[in-house]
Amino acid sequence: MKVTTSKYLILLYDNTLNGLLSAIFDAYRLKLDDFDIIANQDFQEQLFKPTLQISTNKAKANRIKIGLKRKTGQNLLPYLQASFNQASGKEVHIYQFVEKIFSH
Repeated sequence: MKVTTSKYLILLYDNTLNGLLSAIFDAYRLKLDDFDIIANQDFQEQLFKPTLQISTNKAKANRIKIGLKRKTGQNLLPYLQASFNQASGKEVHIYQFVEKIFSH
């Protein structure tokens, strides 16, 4: 079953790198156009903004990691971990990085 949506959706994850990569995987799987990825601890309930709780799934996270390695020929895990450890904006930076690599 394919799900295509043009509505805004907030993807919530557990503030781990594998959780973030699982959320990115699900954003691609659901073909989301307009969404945010927010760590559970940073989320504040917003009226009329739907959320989807993403469970950390190591297989999904690994598929993203493997896909990045296939596209670039490099192990990008140290870069992803360093980006994840930065204080703010990590979700946006990592998603944009993954999207840029997969779009080429």
